[in-house]
Amino acid sequence: MISWVGDEVQLKIDAKDNNDAGPDNATVDVYDQDNTLVIDADAATVAGTTITYTLTEATTDTAGLYRVIFKILFTGSVTKTHSIIILIRDQTIRSSIYGDVQGVEDRIGDIIPSRTFTDSTIPSYGVVERWVETVSSELNVELIENGYQVPVSATDDPQAYEAVREAVHSGAAARVLASNPAEAYAFPDENSQGGNRRTMLDRELWHMILRIRDHRLPATRSGSFTVRTYSGAYENRETGETKYPLFTRKKFDYPSSRQLETG
Repeated sequence: MISWVGDEVQLKIDAKDNNDAGPDNATVDVYDQDNTLVIDADAATVAGTTITYTLTEATTDTAGLYRVIFKILFTGSVTKTHSIIILIRDQTIRSSIYGDVQGVEDRIGDIIPSRTFTDSTIPSYGVVERWVETVSSELNVELIENGYQVPVSATDDPQAYEAVREAVHSGAAARVLASNPAEAYAFPDENSQGGNRRTMLDRELWHMILRIRDHRLPATRSGSFTVRTYSGAYENRETGETKYPLFTRKKFDYPSSRQLETG
């Protein structure tokens, strides 16, 4: 299992011998994407059959692929190895991600054993994590285009942050369900009604997109609200993005004009 703890990466694996006994100890080697050894035989924490190791920010300050090799020692000098490949995103991207895999599990954990995504589930923990990142990026694009600061601050705008976070969970969960052909469904528009569970989750994400586009998200802005103001017109999404004149008059009406009536 791979999870973020602040700017650190926490790795957990289960290891047993043929008698279902846990290991005596374990060490970790870490190689970067250039196959350079950056950590050599560092001790991991063993608790029963669970081995935990944390990659610090100093180790993964450069974005890229890292290979983590666990060397696990059991009683009787039996050694096993377990390798994990992880992708470390750029720090800017990592700081702009809303939500986590647990939020997806809370919504659709019933589709996998023990309601927990792991390296062996379909989809895997890593795939679900990438979907969380992808949906976060999609919402960040909408936020930037509509004049909001990115990322939405959990400190300055806690209500907006929580709303965006939950929308990311719903969007990522919808993509998990989309990997099941029985759940595959076209992305709905705001007027779609009914549908299955994936449709409902997709709609929750879509409603957040509309809230951002309509400037109804109570979050800090980086630009002016007039980004969607047009000279002499306003924009109305409910009528198909039609622009109507802000002021109207008849063709021959102008200041100081008067109507002449004929009898």
